[in-house]
Amino acid sequence: MQARSIQLDVMRAFAILLVIGAHFRFAAPDGVVGALAYVWHEWGGFGVPLFFTLSGYLVGGLLITEMRTRGGIDVGRFLIRRGLKIWPAYFVFLAYLVAMPLAKGASLRELLSDYWPNALFLNNYIGPNPALHTWSLAVEEHFYLALPFVLLALIRVGWSAGIAPLCLLAPLAWSVLRAVCAVFGDPYLVDSTMPATHLWLDGLLAGVGVRALVEFNPEVVAGLRVWRWPLIAAGIGVIACLALPWPTLNGVSLYKILPVRVVSSTAILMGVLHLSMTAWWTAALAWIGRYSYSIYLWHVTVIGGISRAISPFVHDGSVAEWIVAATLTVSAAVLFGGLMSRLIEWPVVSLRDRFLPASSSRYASGETVTDAPIALDFSRRRSQARANSTGEV
Repeated sequence: MQARSIQLDVMRAFAILLVIGAHFRFAAPDGVVGALAYVWHEWGGFGVPLFFTLSGYLVGGLLITEMRTRGGIDVGRFLIRRGLKIWPAYFVFLAYLVAMPLAKGASLRELLSDYWPNALFLNNYIGPNPALHTWSLAVEEHFYLALPFVLLALIRVGWSAGIAPLCLLAPLAWSVLRAVCAVFGDPYLVDSTMPATHLWLDGLLAGVGVRALVEFNPEVVAGLRVWRWPLIAAGIGVIACLALPWPTLNGVSLYKILPVRVVSSTAILMGVLHLSMTAWWTAALAWIGRYSYSIYLWHVTVIGGISRAISPFVHDGSVAEWIVAATLTVSAAVLFGGLMSRLIEWPVVSLRDRFLPASSSRYASGETVTDAPIALDFSRRRSQARANSTGEV
């Protein structure tokens, strides 16, 4: 398996830790710790837009690189490889969700009635969705199915160089779409438990746009290196604006319509790409990021189990008890997710890479590029672009 990008794994780690905070069940105590706990819980959902932008960047990178090196995209191979990355761990998780209540006497017919949309990745359109957090996996699955065909269409009409601007402008187009949906009362825009794909694709497309910019205009991205910390600070500042009162359009808050989360996650990604991460704590975070998918699948289940086990010992208002509860919960979610990743996800990925390698050997792991700072890769791309322009090989 090829080297991974520590920058992107660290970003994954922050995303999954935010999501864990969104589902953490103990009330925040008083004081500074309580204020931080409140922010962690209330804004933890921002981890999902971060994941979307990362997915767009990584998956878009796979397809754009294949497109440039082979002149096309092997759609079947891509979809099978994505399926082997996503489906085994996901369907083991779904099997657990059905098996546990079944063992307690629940009706198999009712369980299948509840979970069949999850099995077909329609659970963000068709309810009920007992595993609420899996809506984001449905969005990503729909994105994986559509993206290669969209890129192939752009190749056919000779618009390959337009991938970056088109995708980076997607948040504006989707803002108009969401505004129209608000005016016409789209129920999926109002019901936060059913976040539909058609309302969330702009974050994934923005990630593709960043990746296309890296591929086609590396000098532009390299020039942002001096702005890496302002970009990250701006991204955090933009998402912090969600704490402000927002006007509404036909009863829908404008923060659900405007691309606030997409702009924030894109700015953070473009800043993180240029960071050099060599400290021990970044290596620890990267370890968490490596297993973020399985952690995401199982974290709600783990949080529920830990909460039931320790709730008699945690009293509202106690800072020390809250810290212990948070530490136990996060540790359990991370370790159990890592274990399930080792047992299911990574063995299947290893077999996949052995028997069905990626079309582009450079991305044979199906994930990332290098452990070196990304800016070095941009420098190589600029040099290669100059060589190509002068006819050098």
